[in-house]
This record gives sequence, C-alpha cells and structure tokens, in this order.
Amino acid sequence: MLTATGCGTSEYENRLNTQGIAAAKLGETLAVYEKLWGQDKIYPGDLDSPTIRLPLEVQVQYAKGAADAEFANQPIAPNEWSVPNMELPAQRVCWRGYKLTKQNANKPLYVYLCQQKVGKGKPLVDAVNALLPKAFPGKPVTWTDESFIAEDGVTQVAWKKAHITGDMPFGTPPAGEETIPGTLDLYVHNSNGWEVLVGLRISDDLDEVLKLTTIVAPAVCGSLQVPAPAAAP
Repeated sequence: MLTATGCGTSEYENRLNTQGIAAAKLGETLAVYEKLWGQDKIYPGDLDSPTIRLPLEVQVQYAKGAADAEFANQPIAPNEWSVPNMELPAQRVCWRGYKLTKQNANKPLYVYLCQQKVGKGKPLVDAVNALLPKAFPGKPVTWTDESFIAEDGVTQVAWKKAHITGDMPFGTPPAGEETIPGTLDLYVHNSNGWEVLVGLRISDDLDEVLKLTTIVAPAVCGSLQVPAPAAAP
C-alpha cells in the first residue's frame, strides 16, 4: 500500500508546509491513518511501499463503504467515495475535507488514492479511459506528460495527467449535494514495479481559494517516492 513519511525540516518540507501539505498514507483502514499522525505502529508492507504527501485541507480518510461520521454514520455515498458515476481503478481510499469559499459557503474537496503492482490489472490509464465516457459523456480526455520537482529539489517526478472540467456533483446526497462547475485532475505514475493514481476534485469557487489544482497539486505529485524493489536474498 502507498505509505507516507513524517514531516521534517528540509527545504522541501518547509515549502510543503507553506503550501498546506502534510504526510498521508494510502491505506485501507483508519488504523493506518492514525499511524500517520503520530502513532508508532508498524504495518505489513510499510517498508517497501510508495510514499506521498497530501494537502492538509483533506482531514478525513474513508475506505469504500465506511461509515461517514459527518452524516449520521451512513456508508459514505458513492459520489463521495470516488469520482461521480464511476469508481477509479485500484482505488484504496478517499480523503475529504471542507473549506469555505470567498462567499463563505462550506464546500468539499476530495483526494482519491489508487495503486497497484504493474501487471496486476489493466494499466491505470487504459482503465480510466474505459470508464470516463460514462462519467463525463461527450468530453474527450487526453493525457499530457507532466514533471514535478522532487523532494531533493533537483529530480523530476514524471506523471501523466488528465484534466477534466465542467459541472459535477459535490457533497452528500440528497440534501447536501449540488451540481456546480468543478475540476477533476487525474495523475498516473509508473516506476519500480508500481502504478500510482492520484485524483484531485474540487469546485471552481473553492479552488479559487485553495489553489489545489495549480499550486498544491505539483507539490503533492513531486513528493511521491517509489522505492526500488528489494534485492533477492
């Protein structure tokens, strides 16, 4: 599973703190989430997992079907757990947060984390391409090559990016959901035997405040580290 390291005092980490980034982990249980925020526990697979950092603005992690503590402990709605009208391939968790827009409206933002070993399933770009027409009919999607500065300040981390805009639902149905202009950015990375997909979804009015898609996303993607496979004994 995708793991995260703790924050230190390096120049990169200082920049992340300035941009609102914190350590976070791709896990399947809240126990894994708790470990990231100060619990000194070791879980199987932690040592050889990819690591990444996520925005501080996403405070709560959900596994599929987990109880939504903010909404009467009902299972998290499908349109909140993953991209509305589709489920991202190899998705492990969804992170959600709420922040105020300039108009003082409380709006959600989402970060989706997906990972798989190379060869364990359909390549993530191909899998996403097969699902997007249902979720965003009539919106052709192209992938661009992007690179973001890594933690060492020199290395570039390569990703493929799909940028999707338009009206989409935000919030928990039925009463709390509204369809408004928003952005979904999908990033896919492949190295050292791992495929990682990070999805960022936010309404346009909230992105105007948080700059998630323009300033925060490059820092998130640049923080990814994928360890080399362990040498055979």
